[in-house]
Amino acid sequence: MADSAFKTQISKDENVNAVTNQLFVSLTDGTNGVTVTGNKLDVNATVTQENIFVDDSAFTVAVDNVGAVGFLADETTTDSVDEGDIGIARMSLDRRILTNSAQDGTWNIGTVTTLTGITNDVNIADGGNSITIDNSTLAVVGGGTEATALRVTIANDSTGVLSIDDNGGSITVDGTVAISGTVTVAATDLDIRALDHVTIGDSVRIGDGVETLAVNADGSINVVISGSAGTPVHDYGTGTPGAGASVNNDYTVVGTTFELTRVEWSGSGKMKVEIQSGPVAGLATVAVGFTEKDTKDYIEFNPALVVPVTGTGTVRVIMTNRQGAATDVYSTIMGNDIA
Repeated sequence: MADSAFKTQISKDENVNAVTNQLFVSLTDGTNGVTVTGNKLDVNATVTQENIFVDDSAFTVAVDNVGAVGFLADETTTDSVDEGDIGIARMSLDRRILTNSAQDGTWNIGTVTTLTGITNDVNIADGGNSITIDNSTLAVVGGGTEATALRVTIANDSTGVLSIDDNGGSITVDGTVAISGTVTVAATDLDIRALDHVTIGDSVRIGDGVETLAVNADGSINVVISGSAGTPVHDYGTGTPGAGASVNNDYTVVGTTFELTRVEWSGSGKMKVEIQSGPVAGLATVAVGFTEKDTKDYIEFNPALVVPVTGTGTVRVIMTNRQGAATDVYSTIMGNDIA
């Protein structure tokens, strides 16, 4: 065919300007031809997604591919998703993943170096075994100061058996110990030593909790016997009162107390004797006696009448003339003045 026989445009209607003037082309590999369905080219291709894996399939390190993961920077407003929706996780502005973990099942926790910020109680169980505490304060053996000692309180309703070992030292009990049953003590269990000056290097001291008994250089001790203690007193007094008049014989306590044991009196005429004791400003009558002319009499106090020095302790004998004329009267106060 001559060149002039070809159209300038090969199309279905030979109209080069028509929009629908398609150019038909047939593609083939010599056996099969390319097809079009719904104005779309039919393609039979194999697509490989390098970082997509089947659920619960194996992963080979350094062989299989993985994809980078991104998170939403969100520290203030928390967004929620519906059940069954997919969502993006949150992170802080410094790229730390924000999580809110809740304990579920059993957690196997390895070595914990430091715990901070714990405000609630932590319970520890031995799981049927034992718990070892490596701490010098709690693991005190054979001693330790009060501040580092481990104190153990025994329940007051305990029915168990408590064994105490002194570990070669001693056990001190503060308070009263109630013992029920029989206690067997060997001679070697009690630290009983000879109580003599040569063995213990000192003498046994006797005291009342305030003072101790003194021993004189010659080995004797000072003893004060009640009833004869202190300085013996024989206080004599006399006077010549007129008819119906009185004279006094006073003894003032010198030491701490005066023990009055006896009062004697006599007169050349009839007389009355009144014995008083106590503070000088408040003397009280303790005995009264009467005698005839040219006679004498006495009163004994057994046990002794104690007159304290407080308030100027005094014993007073009041001798009153009952003769009707001037009469000589005499009296003697006897006892012991205690220092």
